[in-house]
Amino acid sequence: MHIVFVNYHHLDSNSGIHIFNLANQLSKHGVTCTVCVPDHKEKADALGIRNFEVQTFEEAKRILQPGQVNLIHAWTPRENVRAMTESLVRKCGAPYVVHLEDNEEAILESNLGVPVEMLRDLPEGRLNSLIPQHLSHPLRYKQFLKNARGVTMVIDTLQVFGPENEAKEVIWPAYEEELKWHRPPDQTLRQRLGIAPQEYVVVYTGNVHNANRREIFSLYLAVGLLNRRGVPTKLVRTGTDYVRLYDKQLKMLDQYCVPLGHLPRTDLPALLSIADALVQPGKADAFNMYRFPSKLPEYLASGKPVLLPAANIGRFLKDGEEAILLKEGNALEIAQTLEALFPDQTRRERIGEGGRLFAEKHLKWSLSAEKLLRFYEKLLKGKS
Repeated sequence: MHIVFVNYHHLDSNSGIHIFNLANQLSKHGVTCTVCVPDHKEKADALGIRNFEVQTFEEAKRILQPGQVNLIHAWTPRENVRAMTESLVRKCGAPYVVHLEDNEEAILESNLGVPVEMLRDLPEGRLNSLIPQHLSHPLRYKQFLKNARGVTMVIDTLQVFGPENEAKEVIWPAYEEELKWHRPPDQTLRQRLGIAPQEYVVVYTGNVHNANRREIFSLYLAVGLLNRRGVPTKLVRTGTDYVRLYDKQLKMLDQYCVPLGHLPRTDLPALLSIADALVQPGKADAFNMYRFPSKLPEYLASGKPVLLPAANIGRFLKDGEEAILLKEGNALEIAQTLEALFPDQTRRERIGEGGRLFAEKHLKWSLSAEKLLRFYEKLLKGKS
């Protein structure tokens, strides 16, 4: 079996990490995988040893031939993926499936500032000129899904975006077991980052963009509130800010943050080890109900207590036993929850251990890849 993945970005990204690990796991089952990216194919090497080939879009159009490919897996219905997938379908004659990992319409609205229904009413030429390649076209993506052999998704709620009678499968993100996320606190790292012994630590690993800016801002405000209330707390951040997080009037929040920028994935387990709690801010809204943040399997696997919305994977976690579920996810709720949690080390350890056991049972790439392979086999045998 030869599977071709088509991603909208290079592999050193959240979606790319999913593809990297699934392709490596599939190769253990004898599946040949080729991953197509728009550019920077060398970024895949930052993720570790791979057992699959990476090609740019242009290389794939030249190299892949009819009869070589069994199935094409379009990683989200974004415009550059849609166009590339349809080009390969015409050339190779293979069917395709589409992977969903977000509410594409909510992301489109947050980036363009225009409701999707208004976009759909625009003249075709005007609409086409507004949609960038890295987002989904509000009309074309629907047809793209309709013509697919099947749909995979990171969370079950996304099935509302796929055609009703189409074959569907939920493939949860996972954590890389070989990175050993559960480990003792790295006190040397803590000291190197200038964190005082009496300070509590919250770690957040992720980028800031239009869709999640307000949520991340609430985390910064929560840390500011904790410090104002006499609970010394530092927020250690990785990732890139693609939009401004807050105005200069709130620059005082900077003193509570340790920004580290983009770090190699191999550095992240040590970073999570110094956390007293890990927070995925937000609430059960149109954005969070239809996603599964890639960091959450890693957070849970670290054995640290995790705060997250009562949405997506939070719907499957036991509140107070495997995680702490946020109702509103705003700064006040986060601050109050952490203020009560920090002094109670026994509770922190108990919830962290519950989350770790959940991750060990459900959130391994080997499990996700086996499920995906069974789905491929059913589709190709026409038994879906």
